[in-house]
Amino acid sequence: MAVNRLPGGVYWALATLASDHTLELPLHRMARQLRLAEYLAPATRVCVPVRRTRSLSDVVRAADRIASAGLRPVVPVFATELGDLGAVGRTLGAVADAGAREVTAVWPDSADLVDVLDDLVRVISLGGLRGRGITGISVAGGLGGNIDHYSADLLRAFDSVYAAGRENHVDVTLLAPTVRELEPVVEWERMLRAAGSRVPIRVRIPGIAQDPARRAIPMMLGLAAAIDDDSDCLITGVQLMLRGSLLRTSVFAREVCNGNFVVEDIGGGYQFSLLRAQQEEERWPDG
Repeated sequence: MAVNRLPGGVYWALATLASDHTLELPLHRMARQLRLAEYLAPATRVCVPVRRTRSLSDVVRAADRIASAGLRPVVPVFATELGDLGAVGRTLGAVADAGAREVTAVWPDSADLVDVLDDLVRVISLGGLRGRGITGISVAGGLGGNIDHYSADLLRAFDSVYAAGRENHVDVTLLAPTVRELEPVVEWERMLRAAGSRVPIRVRIPGIAQDPARRAIPMMLGLAAAIDDDSDCLITGVQLMLRGSLLRTSVFAREVCNGNFVVEDIGGGYQFSLLRAQQEEERWPDG
């Protein structure tokens, strides 16, 4: 049974996921890949990898390079310790000056989730994100633990984050830990929701090589099916971690976003194929 173009089906869930995609590009390949930026859709979101080994100067240079190419840089901002809002504020100012309007705030993995969420509220409310031109913040770190038990304090913290984002006109998302299988991230989303979160989630999908669909589609189809099965699911987007071509992956994501594909229910799973008339990759320079 074809599910293509059925309202509320896997087709629409998959297209919606692709409409909120981010391309995570390794720094050592950035200069070469960005030479082809003119072929990308305007304002494509390109993320600097979330790694603590990056210096602020590396991050600022990357943000400037991405913005100069006409794309939307998403850069990491590291909180070395909870409550260090002064350092976070200075970093936000530096990356905003380089053209970044979206950041990924990274807290220590060992941090307590309630403390991370409370820190995030302070960054949004007191750090003056909008005053620096920052319109979106993703949260990484501190999200892997402390969600196997629920409390009034955790519910209060999630509500505060949601409210702070809305009141300050800042889009807040949670960045899921990198996963290579579907079930852990779906269960993680359900635990966050059960704990009281209403914050949208973006899922990182690793290992996107020269054929973007080979790695991305199995995970994205699974996510789309989970979203279709549960209308309250908080997963709204994907972050594709590139090992291959920025251009090919961007074209692939745009085709899925535009609905230029077919999904068929083959019994026990789904089969995906791009519409042949829309497969344009041979027209693009090799990247």
